[in-house]
Amino acid sequence: MNPATWKAYALADIVTRLMAKNRSYEWNADMKTLPDDLRTMTIDSLLQA
Repeated sequence: MNPATWKAYALADIVTRLMAKNRSYEWNADMKTLPDDLRTMTIDSLLQA
């Protein structure tokens, strides 16, 4: 795994924890899928998005 992929996984964990701490907040659909997107998308596709 390259460093950029490690950083994407770390960011996914941060987002997941943030969402867990703020369960009462109404997260939009893009934010709800962001952790999974960060873990499954390639770095090139993330940079283009």
